Amino acid sequence: MFWLRNADQPPPGTERESGSGKIDDRTHSHDRDGPPCVSQCRRRRRNSPPPTGGPNRIRGHRRHHLDRRGFAVNDQPANIESNHLAPDAPTPTGDHAMSHLQQAHDIMAARLAAITAAYDMVVITNAHGIIEYVNPAFTQCTGYTYHEAVGRKANVLRSGQHDDAFYDDLWNTILSGNVWQGRMTNRRKDGSVYPEDMTITPLHDDAGNIHRFVAIKRDVTDRLRVEQAEAQRLSLQNTLESMDRMLGIVGHELRTPLAAVRAASEFLLTECGSVDDQIIALITLVHDESVRMGELVNNLLEVARLNSGCTKWRWSHFQLIRACDEAFNVIRPLINHAKVNLQVQVDPDDLTMHGDIDAVTRLLINIVSNSAKHTTEGHIRVSIRAVTDAEHPYIEFGIDDTGEGIPEEVAAKMGQAFVLNSGLIGSDYAKGSGLGLTICRGIVAAHGGSIAVSSQPGRGSTFTVRLRADLTGPVEGSVDIARKDAA
Repeated sequence: MFWLRNADQPPPGTERESGSGKIDDRTHSHDRDGPPCVSQCRRRRRNSPPPTGGPNRIRGHRRHHLDRRGFAVNDQPANIESNHLAPDAPTPTGDHAMSHLQQAHDIMAARLAAITAAYDMVVITNAHGIIEYVNPAFTQCTGYTYHEAVGRKANVLRSGQHDDAFYDDLWNTILSGNVWQGRMTNRRKDGSVYPEDMTITPLHDDAGNIHRFVAIKRDVTDRLRVEQAEAQRLSLQNTLESMDRMLGIVGHELRTPLAAVRAASEFLLTECGSVDDQIIALITLVHDESVRMGELVNNLLEVARLNSGCTKWRWSHFQLIRACDEAFNVIRPLINHAKVNLQVQVDPDDLTMHGDIDAVTRLLINIVSNSAKHTTEGHIRVSIRAVTDAEHPYIEFGIDDTGEGIPEEVAAKMGQAFVLNSGLIGSDYAKGSGLGLTICRGIVAAHGGSIAVSSQPGRGSTFTVRLRADLTGPVEGSVDIARKDAA
């Protein structure tokens, strides 16, 4: 039973009359690590002698008035006419009185069991803030056992992170009879601090005076971590969206002047044949750089479209050999065929898939041209075949080269825009912006696939790309380039 009593009073039911003397049962009524035992109180009630001494008095028993929340307020002789146990019920006598008392005991036992099992911390203090009860959740969170907490002031948990005005507002609120709610940082027994949400409710006696406070507390450390992580995610998402919008605006603004510079340089190269060679070289440089910048701007725009979900996919059923022919018409001029052997195999020749043929062609161009940039001798092998994984048909692209290879720290970041110019890998590998592989990630995601790369610096790299072959349209998702340990 959950008894709240004055310090100088024994728990109700711990004494009963026997003949001319009293038998004290308090020896076994307390557990060493918690409040009075409910089951033992019940046994004492059942073993007590029948009441005598008049219809409105139960000799040897004292009962607690209950406030509106059902907590014991004080000890008084059990005046059945008070109707605290059964409002508007006839005055019980004899066995009926004992039945009502047992019913009250059962209700109190159930309430104590609920408080004991509660996930939230429950702390009950007297009107001066002296702790009278804590539940096991309090001990689990703070480290203070029941006996260590009871009898101490509730400010034993103060962390020092709140000023006096904070506590003045708290006490003014509850002493005026109002409920206080708020978040507080407290300190555990081991010295660590933790945030908690707390509600303090004042309890009143029959005269309307505040005699106790009940605090319901919950450690919100995990909740704050989740809230902070979500806030960071939203902030990052807003930043990325702003960058995508900026890239789109910058890209559109740059395309027109770059196109003009390229057209002018091409005109000069074709119409000024008798101009000095040095001037021709300068014009050629302007032309080549305008072409490079134009490609960079187009890549920026493509990345912005992919990230914003504005890409217009053109889904169809097509043969892979068509995508290969278009891609390698672009790639072959980039390869020194005297030193590098380019091998392409599509098995079978009539292999087909559902997807965006232009996107798949762009995927091949970006990955194979990346190998061509870093392979000065040896071979570049491209194989395309059908595989089945997790009950879905896939098209697997394998691109293997004998180039420079990729350092481990770079392979882990492949596909992130501008990673190659981040100062991470040095000038030997800073040959691009990384936008090409970023675009590849977006294409692969739309085709429900994956990219993996394994590499050994100085020995070459292998890219493995898988695309779903049976999709009827693009899917939303993310894809990461995972680095495999080279065999």
